[in-house]
Amino acid sequence: MRPLGWVAVSWLVACGETSHPATDASVLDAATDELEWPELSIGTAADPADPRRLGPGAMPADLSCLGVHTYEPPGPLVSATITVAEFQTGAPAKNACVHVSADGRVVASDDCLDEDPRADAMGRVTADVAGAAPFAVRVFAMSGATDVETIDETLVFGATAPERTAGVVYLSQASTSLIAFLLGRDASPSNAAIGMALGDCAGRGIYGARVRVARADGTYVAPGDARTDPRDLYFDVGNLPSRDQPWTHLNGFAGMLGVPVEEPGEDVLIEVWGRPAGEGQPRVIACERLQIVAGATSIYQALGVLRPDGPQCPGLR
Repeated sequence: MRPLGWVAVSWLVACGETSHPATDASVLDAATDELEWPELSIGTAADPADPRRLGPGAMPADLSCLGVHTYEPPGPLVSATITVAEFQTGAPAKNACVHVSADGRVVASDDCLDEDPRADAMGRVTADVAGAAPFAVRVFAMSGATDVETIDETLVFGATAPERTAGVVYLSQASTSLIAFLLGRDASPSNAAIGMALGDCAGRGIYGARVRVARADGTYVAPGDARTDPRDLYFDVGNLPSRDQPWTHLNGFAGMLGVPVEEPGEDVLIEVWGRPAGEGQPRVIACERLQIVAGATSIYQALGVLRPDGPQCPGLR
């Protein structure tokens, strides 16, 4: 599987069982965790002796902006060109309906709106965004949406267009089916999938983090053993979903499959835990909010570390 080179922290999400259940972030409490957490790091290769870990040359992740950086505030609406491409193949979302929300929230309707633009043959749409502030995108499949793949509904959050251009990804049915096959999982039309790409203050993927998903009221989404139950997922060094990877690898990819949807478009929280270099205990290093819709995949593209104007995850309360 080949991630898009032009999206440095693009992402893919699915979920699978793990052969290391003790490392499942969704059932860990930082106060009682007995697993030796690796330090949050960046690297370029895996350890040949244990591919789950980083190889020689790893360095501490840059967390200098943790608790300091903020998003750009919304500015005047400007026209931006947004390119939508499949995460695995790079196939453009040809003729797809692409709803762009300048306020960062997507509509929870079941259908494309009449005013929503349709992507051209290169997967491009032109839409108004609020300056360099984050916006949201919802990609719907339309009749004849693409010559080679059928689009699975995808919601993207945290995208920005500082130069009035941006790239976002969608998932094809071929990709989601392949992931389910590889991991022995079953999708449910009443559940949602969630994904993220965690980056440090220099925009590099962070190794060694684990993820919990919580409802807006602070209740954690608990993993289960059934094939359609919620499951955490981490990716290996080759950008493939892994049954064995216990935390994010050098790509920073993570997610959860099988999240039950209680209300269309409801908010959930992505809570990321990790152990900064030199610290003895893991703590919450990132927290962001996104919306979920049944039968769709929600992506937080380029998820950064904690910001003072961000949401309050339960691990911070």
